[in-house]
Amino acid sequence: MKTFNLHFDGSWSDSIREELPEYSGVYLVYRGNLDHGSFLCREILYIGQAENIRLRHTEHEKRELFMAELRPSEVLFYSCAPVAKADLDRVENALVFEMHPKLNDKLTETFPYDSTTVVSDGQCSLLKKQFTVERKDK
Repeated sequence: MKTFNLHFDGSWSDSIREELPEYSGVYLVYRGNLDHGSFLCREILYIGQAENIRLRHTEHEKRELFMAELRPSEVLFYSCAPVAKADLDRVENALVFEMHPKLNDKLTETFPYDSTTVVSDGQCSLLKKQFTVERKDK
């Protein structure tokens, strides 16, 4: 069994995505509202990973899909946590497999890794704070 401790260290609206961190890690794409300067999360739309989160979101191929999910007065925003490059696939797969975000069309049915526990804290509303995923091959 392997445990990954994820610290989601901030939230960024789509309008300031050029300020996203440049580290390797996983990210959550949310739809929600701004409430007195804070984000009020409504739904996790997508979970992904990147070797450089900022570069990944400068021209994300699914951005239009993300934007199409917004309801009136909602905004798109991101939260991210650093993850070592060697662990990106495993951590992303665990998050997607457990949470099943509506815009993730891969990684939701199989988990080809040994038992994996994810513990999350910080800016990660709607994400389970701790869960364990067991191997599930097709």
